[in-house]
Amino acid sequence: MWWWVSGNAVQLGGWCGRRAGHDLVALDYRSPGEPAVVHVDQEWNYQITVLAPDFETFLTGLVDESEYDVDD
Repeated sequence: MWWWVSGNAVQLGGWCGRRAGHDLVALDYRSPGEPAVVHVDQEWNYQITVLAPDFETFLTGLVDESEYDVDD
């Protein structure tokens, strides 16, 4: 389901967790060249935050979840 700029992005997946369904991670094709990896937040008026300038940088920046304290 698309609720963001249809035709200019490829959704990689929705966010998992308490806010599931209100934001997503996508490849942003609005500019020429390599697409940026962005986070789009519906709850904040579809605010777009760049996570990485390209997919390769995004992948190399990923770390194992054990690096974070996930106990709430």
